[in-house]
Amino acid sequence: MTASAETDVDRLRRVVLALESLERSPPEPIILGLAEFAPPFGCDPAAMRDVLERLTDLSLIEGPGALRGSWLFRRITPKGRVFLAEVRSDARWQRIKQTYGHALSQR
Repeated sequence: MTASAETDVDRLRRVVLALESLERSPPEPIILGLAEFAPPFGCDPAAMRDVLERLTDLSLIEGPGALRGSWLFRRITPKGRVFLAEVRSDARWQRIKQTYGHALSQR
């Protein structure tokens, strides 16, 4: 797996974990200012928009989506919950990357 591919999948995981802590019950849109949300993940707002779009395309999160310089996040999907259950542990995540690294770098 290339360093950039590893960073990409790691970022996807970290963003879903962070979004989980922001969810509200019952689900309601949460406004994520991309300029503020992106830097802790080592990317700019445009790259964060791409990450959130990717997570939406993978059906891991849902929400209305992009709105100017923000993103409206609603909730983690059931598929996203399965993903979180599999990748929450750092040790488990490392095993997944070792096993599926080639497939992850092709995405």
